[in-house]
Amino acid sequence: KNEGRLIEAFAKANINSEIKLIFSGNPAPESTALLSKYGVENRILFAGIIPEAQLPNYYRGAIAFVFPSLYEGFGLPPLEAMACGCPVVASNSTSIPEVCGDAVLYFDPLNTLEMSEKITEVINNPTLQLTLKQRGIEKAKEYSWDNTVVSIQQYLNKL
Repeated sequence: KNEGRLIEAFAKANINSEIKLIFSGNPAPESTALLSKYGVENRILFAGIIPEAQLPNYYRGAIAFVFPSLYEGFGLPPLEAMACGCPVVASNSTSIPEVCGDAVLYFDPLNTLEMSEKITEVINNPTLQLTLKQRGIEKAKEYSWDNTVVSIQQYLNKL
């Protein structure tokens, strides 16, 4: 999921040093080495497996959700964050822009400088945070199980 580039981008972001990056899951050995390389051992945390029931609390407590994925079939995590009112900064690759529209601040997932700049922009701009939060909540409303059922019924009726 592009963990290494996100660690590098976060380390280079021009943000308050009190701000922490929290990953779900456990660190890969390569990630642990990058924490040392960039001197961010105390600023990046790995929360382990986060139970689904606790995910909304993480999203609601975050300044932003960063999603640097190189490939997504759909992109559910950004939608979850948006539904919880969390501003999203995400990769401009594959399905993410189609799913998230103008509710997200995008970056090239292969470009750590651009990723760092977008993280800096959203962290340091409360007006942008509010705009992304509002757009995200509205965009997330488009995706519901009821809407999915209607879409499938319409598709099947055409067959």
